[in-house]
Amino acid sequence: MAKRGRAIRDIYDVLVVGSGGAGLQAAISAAESGSKVAVITKGLTRYSGATASGNFSFCAQFGYFGADDTAQRYAGDIVKSGQGLADAELAAVLAEGAGRAADALESYGVTWRRDPSGRHALATFGGHAYPRAIHVGLRTGKIMMTALARQAERTHVDIWEYAFAVEVLLQQGRAAGLLVYDIATGELREVPANAVVIATGGPIAMFEFHTNPDEMTGDGHALAYEAGAEFIDLEFIQHYPTVFVAPPAARGLHFPTGRLLGFGARLINAAGEEFFHKYTDTPIQFVTRDEVARAIALEVRAGRGTALGGVYVDCREMPVANVRDVHFESYFKDLGLHVERELQEVSTAAHYGLGGIRIDPVGRTCVPGLYAAGEVTGGLHGANRLTGTALPEAVVFGAVTGAAAAREARRATQPGCESRHRAWVESLFADAATPARSVGEVTASLRGVMDRNAGVLKSAPELQTALNSIAAIEREQLPLTRPRARQRRFNWEIVQCLELRSMLVAARLHCLAALAREESRGAHQRLDWPQRDDANWLSHLVVKAGANGPALRREPLRSAHG
Repeated sequence: MAKRGRAIRDIYDVLVVGSGGAGLQAAISAAESGSKVAVITKGLTRYSGATASGNFSFCAQFGYFGADDTAQRYAGDIVKSGQGLADAELAAVLAEGAGRAADALESYGVTWRRDPSGRHALATFGGHAYPRAIHVGLRTGKIMMTALARQAERTHVDIWEYAFAVEVLLQQGRAAGLLVYDIATGELREVPANAVVIATGGPIAMFEFHTNPDEMTGDGHALAYEAGAEFIDLEFIQHYPTVFVAPPAARGLHFPTGRLLGFGARLINAAGEEFFHKYTDTPIQFVTRDEVARAIALEVRAGRGTALGGVYVDCREMPVANVRDVHFESYFKDLGLHVERELQEVSTAAHYGLGGIRIDPVGRTCVPGLYAAGEVTGGLHGANRLTGTALPEAVVFGAVTGAAAAREARRATQPGCESRHRAWVESLFADAATPARSVGEVTASLRGVMDRNAGVLKSAPELQTALNSIAAIEREQLPLTRPRARQRRFNWEIVQCLELRSMLVAARLHCLAALAREESRGAHQRLDWPQRDDANWLSHLVVKAGANGPALRREPLRSAHG
């Protein structure tokens, strides 16, 4: 039986940070390769990370539709969706591995929906040449997480819950373990390992209005940046186009636009006018999420949005049978919504980080011994993510990364390691009393800055305002931000201070990259550079810690892996 919490005091071959889909699958694969593995998670397994919030689709290729229905065609759709910047090698890894990942999940206990012939029941999404979306209704992510957690226990992965990874320990430039704040005991521990996998998801909670769990604070971004890893495509953050802003019980939840717009739902502004046709000639059922988000953001910015800064989805003229789709009827009913007769107020919300830690096809970073998997990484999606690829990305790259980390751990020797940040974390306990600034207030301030200045539509003045505000928070407020209580055990304000530090790193890197890319492409939309510019910007932005802060450079596509 896997050990949990305070029972963990060993040296490990592989440490995995994060217990979402990518983290658990990485741990499972490393354990199956013979490594002694522990997962470090600041929450509870099965409930932590963004995988559990994946409502519906896991897109994989099964070859049901003839000779052209291949993994190569799936990879081509991913690359096309990325608008010139998606990494073809990473896309091939995902497309070729998604079917195997689906089979592995089924062996763990996920019961995919099938048709009477025994084939997977496939749904269709925009951007895919063929139907590829397998599912377990609207609970696909939750069921996946339950199955992955059980498989992790079967493979004797140790799970360290309520543990915050503060720092990647380095020895002669190599990842050599983690500094961990054990939330349950209040201890700071230096835990040695031969390889470290970061699988903490995106930094989406640095925005005020978002679709992710609030724990998605960019902790992995901070860990990797301070360890010397490179980042790629950080300017691209996908905003889900239609997220409920009202009623309060539904605020922040997805409105399933991708399915309902194809069945006749309409987007209308506060005056009751249909508006999407003003921004593109493409019928709404064929456009990608970034195009819908851009149209909604432009309409609201023009002053034609609702009082809450949104627009309406109108399903009143749709056939009732389409509104009451088997997958959505219970969802709407549980929220107390009558979408067939009432307008639904929605807005855009930060949803998915397309850029992140730069990896090769087996999850290696430029730091020896340091790996990454899942949404925390960049390069796969380019400027826009193809619908239905988030869940398979987590499992496919978790599997290849965990196996690669285990191979490296067998070759490495147990190193010594020394923390650079222990004194700062200890100061949070020592100085706890009456804080000059509440960590909650400072965090809310940062999130407001990001929503106002780094949302769907951006400009140089707004991004510079964001960067100035981030610098001011780092310089003037962060040093004065302390927990009110001196207790070390289960001091959640200590956790919030650590999360604030992570969000500041992620926010700064995102805004720097967004300011540097002077064009509009996919999920990156600049009001002052509204056109896509392949002549000058068919290239990646790569960021790494330099002597005086983040160092940013441009790289042509052919050098995507260095």
